[in-house]
Amino acid sequence: MYYPVSALLIEYLILAIVSKHDSYGYDISQTIKLIASIKESTLYPILKNLKKQDI
Repeated sequence: MYYPVSALLIEYLILAIVSKHDSYGYDISQTIKLIASIKESTLYPILKNLKKQDI
């Protein structure tokens, strides 16, 4: 079952994933897709924003 998610929740999911191990965008998207239906076009701008914030 997939749940709709906000950009903020995706940010938290990304941070949780990368806190456990280094990951590339594809790995992150595949992990998030296990619980939420997102597109890479949604994910990559969020990743870019996190990198810009140096998080």
